[in-house]
Amino acid sequence: MKEKARLIYDYLKANDRFVGKDELARVIGVSDERTVRDVITFIAMSAPIISNSKQSGYKLARKVSDAEAVKHTWIELSSRQLELGKRMKPLIRFYNKAKAKGAENG
Repeated sequence: MKEKARLIYDYLKANDRFVGKDELARVIGVSDERTVRDVITFIAMSAPIISNSKQSGYKLARKVSDAEAVKHTWIELSSRQLELGKRMKPLIRFYNKAKAKGAENG
């Protein structure tokens, strides 16, 4: 993972533009987009990766002019986080009820 992450990071750093998944897949020598998304997620844990609904692809934020796109990405991530929290509530309720029934039935 770290080798693929380094390749993509360096590529994004060298290309000050949004780069699509298919292009990044070629950079790391894979054919599936899932691997690219996983590597981007890994990189985004320590680097400011721009990825939002306004632009297609991924970009490494490096300039002051990237601030608005960074903000948009941040807002979308926060919104997704809230949505996931709401989706988790019925799952947690079900799990807790199932555990309680399992304890009752021994």
